[in-house]
Amino acid sequence: MSFADRPSRERTARHERLRIIDHQFQEHRKRSVLKAYLIRFAVIVALLAFIGFAYAAWVVSNVQRILTSHKGVKEAKKVLVANAGDEPINILLLGADIRKNDPGRSDTIMILRIDPAKKRAVLLSIPRDSRVEIPGHGRTKINAAFSYGGAKLTIETVSQLTGLEFNHYAVVDMMGFIHIVDALGGIDIDVEKRIRNATFHYNFEPGLQHMDGKHALSYVRFRHDAEGDFGRIRRQQQFLKAIADRFLRIEAIPQYPRIANIAARYLETDMSITEMISLARLLASLPKENLETGMLPGTPKSIGGVSYVLLDEAKMKVILETVRKETRLPRANEMIDPSTIRLRVFNGTGTNGLARAGANYARDLGFRVIGAGDADACTYATTVIVYASGKQDAARAAQKALGFGEVKPPTDAQLKLLRGADVGLILGFDAENVESIRSRLP
Repeated sequence: MSFADRPSRERTARHERLRIIDHQFQEHRKRSVLKAYLIRFAVIVALLAFIGFAYAAWVVSNVQRILTSHKGVKEAKKVLVANAGDEPINILLLGADIRKNDPGRSDTIMILRIDPAKKRAVLLSIPRDSRVEIPGHGRTKINAAFSYGGAKLTIETVSQLTGLEFNHYAVVDMMGFIHIVDALGGIDIDVEKRIRNATFHYNFEPGLQHMDGKHALSYVRFRHDAEGDFGRIRRQQQFLKAIADRFLRIEAIPQYPRIANIAARYLETDMSITEMISLARLLASLPKENLETGMLPGTPKSIGGVSYVLLDEAKMKVILETVRKETRLPRANEMIDPSTIRLRVFNGTGTNGLARAGANYARDLGFRVIGAGDADACTYATTVIVYASGKQDAARAAQKALGFGEVKPPTDAQLKLLRGADVGLILGFDAENVESIRSRLP
């Protein structure tokens, strides 16, 4: 290589070094710009998150302040009881038609019982025209309790009627239903039959219908058909399930602040926002078959020109006892009135007076005892409950009322003993240990 070529090579190397340095500088500059953008973006995201959390906190604080400052809450709390841990929770839900200078009446009265341990819940409705004793006001329609004394007197009245103590309550003005449904973008309801109401100018065809708040409220309040209030109660329960389903969908989340503000205007309750959210989550987590709906049974009757619902006290007692003990509704066989069951009682041990003692005990429980005597044998170790053709449900009802005995189809010899009875109670040696029977032995 000649001496003349050396400067050229040196210039080339110098240019290459400069090019590398420039490239490194440009890369560093790009990284610095990107880092700056990322920092700015992070600051904006953090700021938006802070604003969002601050707004949410303001909404919660504002709603909580309005809810707890309602004049009826302080009075209602006097008749509510504290909930202990995982014990079942009883909540009284009221839908009231409140007007200016008028406390209104509770058109909707529902008992919500939730058992967190058993993962079960029951929504039990009370017909608004039920004729009951309202403390201090005599016997009249149960929905008048709200007009006389607001939530406090309604809680007292329902507690007296059902024997249940309530941990919480909520009153929703009917106008609130309209605004909440509209905030959710409407709800889908499967209309069970054609409904026409010329007075209020609305028509509903059978099948799945998308309704706004005004139409949904008209649908659930309709009662001008043969079913009257009982059909309306069923539609109200259907409506609540549809609302809950819509509320828990992801697309409803952006509407929560708006719904919270609506709740502040139209909801009266002793529950905190946290408690309401916890209950909503608990209900949403329940298997569908573990959330049952029903109503207290009764018969419409006019008294003094006023329409009432006379509650069936025997069936109501069975329903409330099952709800209280097991947080479920009783099955068909559990709803049979003992007074409708023709019962024969038999001594299956040979112990003197056992059949007579068992018959007297059965009468005290309300059974229609049509006879007592000896069984086909005196060697029954355990009590057997047999039944005539088609009366197995009656036998199950007898078993539940008695609290002991095994239900079995009758043998030919046992069937002959029935002689017109629906159920045969063959007392075994175990019956002699039942205090209510043993105390009646000679």
